[in-house]
Amino acid sequence: GTSGGGGGGQGASVTVRLQGEGGSSRFSDVELECHAEPLLSRHNAVRLVRLSVHRITTLRPHATALSAAARAAALRQPPLVQPLCAAQGPSLAAGGAGGAAQEVAGAAQAARGASLAVHEAGWASTRRLLHHIQRERGTSVAWVASRGSLPYFGERLLRTRKATDEALAEVRDEKLVLRVMRRRALIDADIAREEADPRALPALAAAPLDALREYNAIAEEIIAHDEALLLDDLSVEASPLVHALLIFTRLKDAVAMMRGFLTGMLALPEPALREIYSRAVAELVFILHRQWEYVSTLQAKTPRELLASLSAALQLKSDLLAEVQSRLVSDFDLTAVRSTLSVQKCWELYTAQVDGLQVVEVQLEARVRTEIAEAETQRVEASRALGDAALAIAAADGAGAMGVARRLASMPSAVIKSVLLARLAELGPGEAALRAGALLADGGALGERAEPAPAARDEPAPAAPSHGAGAPRRRAGERASW
Repeated sequence: GTSGGGGGGQGASVTVRLQGEGGSSRFSDVELECHAEPLLSRHNAVRLVRLSVHRITTLRPHATALSAAARAAALRQPPLVQPLCAAQGPSLAAGGAGGAAQEVAGAAQAARGASLAVHEAGWASTRRLLHHIQRERGTSVAWVASRGSLPYFGERLLRTRKATDEALAEVRDEKLVLRVMRRRALIDADIAREEADPRALPALAAAPLDALREYNAIAEEIIAHDEALLLDDLSVEASPLVHALLIFTRLKDAVAMMRGFLTGMLALPEPALREIYSRAVAELVFILHRQWEYVSTLQAKTPRELLASLSAALQLKSDLLAEVQSRLVSDFDLTAVRSTLSVQKCWELYTAQVDGLQVVEVQLEARVRTEIAEAETQRVEASRALGDAALAIAAADGAGAMGVARRLASMPSAVIKSVLLARLAELGPGEAALRAGALLADGGALGERAEPAPAARDEPAPAAPSHGAGAPRRRAGERASW
C-alpha cells in the first residue's frame, strides 16, 4: 500500500510499506520514505514512476539477531599470512628463531599463492560462462518467439547451448552450476514446445518475455557470484580499474539483454506482439535505463586515462543500429523498428556490438589480473617486513629495527593495514581484536587512511534520457553512444 501527498509534474512524497515474504521470520516489514516522479507519464497504457528512497524504517524486528560470533565473522577476510612471528611465542624471538619464522612465512605464502591460483581460475570460468549465457539468451528468446519457425536461430541455439554446457563443466562452484541448470530447465519447456493452439495466444505471446526474464536472472546470479569472487576470495581492493571492470561487465550484459529482447520482439508474430505490447514497452524502458545508468557511472567515476581506453567501446558501430537506438529512446516504438530491421539483421548488428565489448572486457580482465599479482607481491613484502619488525622488537635489535622501519616506510599504508587486519581477524572474535581491527580500519593506528579512489571527473554525469521532442540530438558527424 502507498500513501503520500504533493502533486504536479515535479513528483510527490510517498510512503511505501512492504510486508515480509510469507510471514517468514527472515524478513521484516519495512516502511520506505520515497520521492516519486514520473518516468513515463503514459504510453500504450503503461504508467511508470521512479521512486527515490530516502529512508528505510524497520516496522517489525527480525526473529533472530546476529550473534557476537557472526558479527565478528563479518569482519574477517581470507587469511593472507600465518600469524606474525611475535605472536608465536618468546621462543621465536630467541637466537636461531629467524630461520624457523621465515620457513613458516614461506609455507603460508606458498599456500596463499596456490589458493589465489584456484580462485583466479574459478573467476575466469564464470566469466566465460557469462558470455555463453548471454548468447544463449538471445537465440533462445528468438526461437521461443518464432515458435521454432526460424532455422537460422535453431542452428545457433544448438551451438550456444553446447558451448554453455562446456562452460558450466569448467565452473568449480557446484551451487552456482545447479542454480543455472535449474533456471535453464524452466525455459526448456518453451524452447521444446511445438506449434501451439492459436487459442492460447496470451500465454504464447508472453513466453519470450518470460524466457528473457529467466535468462536475465541467470546472468545476474553469475555476475553477482563473479563480483563476490573478485572482491572477497581474491581480496582485491576496489580500485578504479576494478570498479571500471565491474560496471563495464554490467553494461555489456545490458547491451546483450537488449539483443535478446529486440530479437525476440522482431521474431514475434504481429498479433502476439499486440497482445503483450504494454509489457514489452515496460521491459524496453527498463533495459534502456540500465544502459544509460552504467554508461553514466563509467563516465562520472572512471579516471580520464582509463576512460579514454573505453570510449571507443561506448560508441555504436553501425549507423543502422544508432538509428534504431535513437528511435527506441525517443518514442519506444517497437512497431516502427519492425518495419526497418529484420530479425537476422538485428541479431548480427547487436552481436557485433557485444563482441566488441567482449574484447575490451577481456583487456580489462588482463589488467585486473596484473593488479592482483602486484598487490599480492606487496602483501608478501609487507608480511615479511612485519615479521622482521616483530623479531627486531622482541630481540631489542636497534639496527635491525631501523632497517625494517625503512622498508615499512616505503610501502603503501593500505597494504600494511590489510595485512594487519587479516592477522587480527585470525585471532577470533575477541573484544581486543575487534577494537584493534576497528581502529586500523578507521586509519587511527597508522595515522593515515587508505588512499581514496580518484575523484569523479569535472564533467557532470549525463542527464537521464529524455523522450519525445526534447530528446538531445547529436552534433554533425558525432557517433551515437549507448
